[in-house]
Amino acid sequence: MRAIYIIILSVFAFGHAYAQSGQYKRVQKKAKEAAKKSGKIDIQNLEKQYWTPQDTEFKVVQNRKYSKKGRLGVSLQFGLQGNDPYTESFGSLSATFAYYWSEFHGAEFTYTDFNSEDSEIIDRFRGQFGGTTPNFALLDTYYGFNYNYVPIYGKMSVLDSNIIYFDLAISPGIGMTNYLPQLDNGELDESTVTFSLDVSQHFFFANGWAIRLDMKNRAYTEDRYKYSDGSSQGDSDRLVTTWQLGLTYYFDVLGAKKEAEKKLNKKGKK
Repeated sequence: MRAIYIIILSVFAFGHAYAQSGQYKRVQKKAKEAAKKSGKIDIQNLEKQYWTPQDTEFKVVQNRKYSKKGRLGVSLQFGLQGNDPYTESFGSLSATFAYYWSEFHGAEFTYTDFNSEDSEIIDRFRGQFGGTTPNFALLDTYYGFNYNYVPIYGKMSVLDSNIIYFDLAISPGIGMTNYLPQLDNGELDESTVTFSLDVSQHFFFANGWAIRLDMKNRAYTEDRYKYSDGSSQGDSDRLVTTWQLGLTYYFDVLGAKKEAEKKLNKKGKK
């Protein structure tokens, strides 16, 4: 008997729910007809047109004011060496040639002339200890290739009156360092494989132009020689950091600017 009651109640509940659903659909239909007569916009149709799943993916940066894609960047920089107590690098110069195949990826070749000389510590040693000189080497040149990854692009406000666009690149690489071990009767010319990890900041101020600030790190193994007689003293691992500041100009070698303008024009027509 109890089962019969349950079946009757279930049928009644289903029928009631079906009736409510039908009533809701009729109300919805009447609302649409009323909206058409009154000239109001049908929001549901708009939602179907503009809020479909395929339209939910978009890039945060839609259009870049200064683009690097398809461009060749040439940089000239001046810098100072920061962490070697035995040498001072006055006016080291770097020339860099970079190409970016996308906004996030590129490669570059760098050549640096360090223009190094003895530091003040070397002069003190010689003065205090009767000409005694530590075993050391002067940096001569570096050349190598880097892969550029650009994860950060943005803009900043300066005194609430100007906007500066910038990006930051992280650049691992490999190259060769030439160095000059110092001896009492002259110097040697040595070279060694070098691993680099650079951090570069570009500040764009005009179309194609940017101020470039780099922290260049070079890690390599250096052979040591005794200053007095040139005998071998083994080798030593070194990490040299150089800060450099300069200018970069981006050449539009593949017509990237024209392509970007075409895309903007097409969007405007749509």
